[in-house]
Amino acid sequence: MLIKKQQLSLILFITSIVAITAQNKTIYYGTPNAGGAQLHVNEDNTYDIILEKGSHDKIKIKDEEYLFLYNIGHEHEGFKITENSTRAKTDSITIHFMRRNISSSISDIQDVYLGYKTKSDTNFKYVNLCYETLLFNTKDIVPFDFNGTLNITIPRAEEIQLILKKDQFHRDQFKLSPNTSNVYVDYRYIYNKGNIDNNSKLVIAEINTEGGLKINKKVLSTKNLPAKPVKRIASDSFPNWKIPFSIKKEVYKKFNNPKFKYQPVTTISPSSREEKHKEFNNLNEAIATLKSDDSKVLLVFNSLLGNNDIHDFHFIFDRIHRNAKLDYLSDYHLDRYLLYYLKPDDLNELKKYKQGSINEVLAFNSDLDIIYEENISANIFYRKYNSMTEELSHDILATNALHRFKKKIDNKTITAKDFLELGQWRDHSFIEEAIEKRPKDESDILIESTIDVVEPSRKKDTRFKTKIKFNCPKISYTQINKELKTLIKKHKQDQSLDPDFAELAFDFISYYPFFKTISGAKGSYDSSREHYEFCLYLSRFPIETSKIQNEHTKSIEDHFFVIKEILKREGTKKEYPEIVIPTFENLIQLDEYKFHTIFIYYFDLFNQSKLTYNDFNTLFKEIAPLTENYNEQIKSFYDDCHCPYIDDLKYYITALSNAMAWKVVTENNNDKTLLLKALEWSKLTAEVSPESHFYTDTYAHLEYFLGNKERAIELESKAIELATSNNHKNLEEYKKTLEKIKTGTLKY
Repeated sequence: MLIKKQQLSLILFITSIVAITAQNKTIYYGTPNAGGAQLHVNEDNTYDIILEKGSHDKIKIKDEEYLFLYNIGHEHEGFKITENSTRAKTDSITIHFMRRNISSSISDIQDVYLGYKTKSDTNFKYVNLCYETLLFNTKDIVPFDFNGTLNITIPRAEEIQLILKKDQFHRDQFKLSPNTSNVYVDYRYIYNKGNIDNNSKLVIAEINTEGGLKINKKVLSTKNLPAKPVKRIASDSFPNWKIPFSIKKEVYKKFNNPKFKYQPVTTISPSSREEKHKEFNNLNEAIATLKSDDSKVLLVFNSLLGNNDIHDFHFIFDRIHRNAKLDYLSDYHLDRYLLYYLKPDDLNELKKYKQGSINEVLAFNSDLDIIYEENISANIFYRKYNSMTEELSHDILATNALHRFKKKIDNKTITAKDFLELGQWRDHSFIEEAIEKRPKDESDILIESTIDVVEPSRKKDTRFKTKIKFNCPKISYTQINKELKTLIKKHKQDQSLDPDFAELAFDFISYYPFFKTISGAKGSYDSSREHYEFCLYLSRFPIETSKIQNEHTKSIEDHFFVIKEILKREGTKKEYPEIVIPTFENLIQLDEYKFHTIFIYYFDLFNQSKLTYNDFNTLFKEIAPLTENYNEQIKSFYDDCHCPYIDDLKYYITALSNAMAWKVVTENNNDKTLLLKALEWSKLTAEVSPESHFYTDTYAHLEYFLGNKERAIELESKAIELATSNNHKNLEEYKKTLEKIKTGTLKY
């Protein structure tokens, strides 16, 4: 039968409709945020690669055509172009996971998870790639081969994810073609103008059973269909994901017994999810989180910086939160940062806090003060904040610490912990600017500086200089001093030791005190009532105090040595005896450590005419109970007494013995009992320090008042001889004393 021309046209038209229907619409299948090639898969299992300008090249090698995608790997990755091949649709998909560029150590790979979601699933299910693939791989593999391929079969899924537990965020998420049967996954580094970017991309494509990329050569460069990026998943972490030990044992069993039969491992799901580093949906949500923790700082990146900088922000977000978990970067304190990328809908809300130009990066504290701002262009903000320096982080956090401290001071709610938190930034120059160098006006100090942004080539470019501002508050040292006194008064009522206040006390009385300086002291050795109040507080809780560890004091001996030195230096001046004396009395109650302090205490009592003869004689007899061989007795006592230094012990006992003996000479020279005790004290000084004309003169006086005139003449003559050797100013006085001894006219 002849077909009419109109009928033939109709048949061809219908055939074309059927063909178009079978072709169906294209589906996006590739890496969303990367430039270069995009891969589209059609319902009939044909593929279109959409090539962006400058991202590809084709070459022929012996009649075979290869496609090169420049920004897939740091070495140009060549995919062989093959004819289409079909495979029957099944209920499963095979994932081919490339292990290269992931550490060859199995302990590192075991933290890689594959997430998949089927048509009936609401949430993703997760399997551990390392253990699943090693257990159920259908091909022969070398267990620790760096470039090996791991294969895993999963239920037919609509979307897949690849997650690194170590980095604790979703790398990428992809929608799959309904006809997908094999998926090729590989982590590669982006090759960019000779520099390897530290941000890895997920490269994903479907391959045939021979390992070649299936491409329809007819549509290789003719189709340019629009692609809709997959929505990015919020950052998340899975800290409690663990692989059961039984599964680990099975992995190693398989290597020893390949014939061993296994049942598939069930899905491994997280027991909890940490939302600490989630991305915020809007500015109000970010601010609400910030206000709940005054130790945090919110960095706001303006959406007007550029057309494509949201991609850069994602890398900044991930990098800062990833680095915050690295031990060797802990001093950066990156865990204190919240980050938000400003959307156009947030601009009206932002105007509440910032007027005028907003083409910049801003830092807010929990009171919504802008503590830091920078005018910066889109082409450099990624380079700067992607690898935030320790210096920049400390500058921002020190500024925030000053704002927090001022708020507590103004509200009269300051605590010892608040002082200590500010003390963390004691060496920062902003502290000096805000407190020590105090301007006369009441306005805030504006600290400005410039920062050089270095290109990846490490060459400085003056075009990339940017001006930044740190808004530091002005804090009066008199206000700090007033609140410090209030705090001390409050803690006088403590029935048990407050660790924060005790640490503040140690810091305050140390040789290089920060808090003493910011409260108005003239120097490290400037004594004040607060100084002694802190000493008294620490002495009240000696056992609890001994457990405190800080940079100034490492053990109980150090603790009390600090207090003793303070009292030794200042206490003997009779300042604040109502504080100093109780401090001494508390310290000497510790039998093991009382000799660190008791001599200084007795000197202070002596200067106030409060040291009794009996109390001193009791101490003297503890050290030297016998009336001869005093040096040996002191050495023996030192070995058992936990005294700091034997030279100190000798100095203290001789100086105090001479002082008390001279008091007997001048005040009680008619009391023979006291004279005999004092004579024993002087005998010790004469043996331990025979070169001292002071001690020899005292010894001569005692012998005189005890009626031993010849012995007194002998000793006073020796005192004159010792004083003559250095022409001491007391020499003439000694000569007059000798004449009075000879004539019997010496009186007091």
